[in-house]
Amino acid sequence: RIVGYLSAASVRAECLSNMPGTNPLRSWKRGAWNNTDGWPVSVTHGFARMWFGRGTRVWASGSDNFTSFAGGTEADKAISGRLGIGSPEAIRWLGFTQHLVIGTKTREFLGLGNTNNEAVGPTNFQTIPSQNEGGSNIMPAVVPGSILFVHRTRRKLVQLTSDPKSVSETAYVAVDLNRLSSDLVKNNIVRVAVQHEPERRVFVVLDSGVCHVLLFRREEEVVAWTTVKTDGHIEDDSVVPQND
Repeated sequence: RIVGYLSAASVRAECLSNMPGTNPLRSWKRGAWNNTDGWPVSVTHGFARMWFGRGTRVWASGSDNFTSFAGGTEADKAISGRLGIGSPEAIRWLGFTQHLVIGTKTREFLGLGNTNNEAVGPTNFQTIPSQNEGGSNIMPAVVPGSILFVHRTRRKLVQLTSDPKSVSETAYVAVDLNRLSSDLVKNNIVRVAVQHEPERRVFVVLDSGVCHVLLFRREEEVVAWTTVKTDGHIEDDSVVPQND
């Protein structure tokens, strides 16, 4: 425990437990997350790992060990990767369907294994470009098989889902959910939440205090918008599951 400051290279300390040795280390490295370099801007869960993103980098915890970031080549060790195209913009959001999905200002990336024969791990992970929509820094909503994210203009909701016309599992399509109601969202979107029962509804809060609701049944080709009627100013929304 540091108890006194002497200089930039020397402090006074007290020992709280027996030290295994007293030989100083000459080599060390600052952690990837700190007040100088920055902290993760988004987090998600998938492949039995916790994923964190910042800048052009993604990190994943050890498999089924969300607090461990121990390095190594074994399949259950932590992962550290980068977006693999040139110098893309910084990561704005993370989500997970059957792959890790990474959103930046102008495009979306998929994080997946180099091969399907092995589990995703330190030596079996890559990022590949998917779509070119671009998103905002608002956390997306996850529905079965899809991710709903706020477009970079913050005036429309985009569905990223697997392409049903493709045989490739890494083929995705981006669907503008406001295409038939482009004049509905007149202010910036600030929050998105999903209600799954009794009908799947997506609540979209605008910075004007208005909340629009999307009745969303893509499998039945039902995409219909309405507006919450209230005398108040809505600032946030949250969905809490109940037994009924």
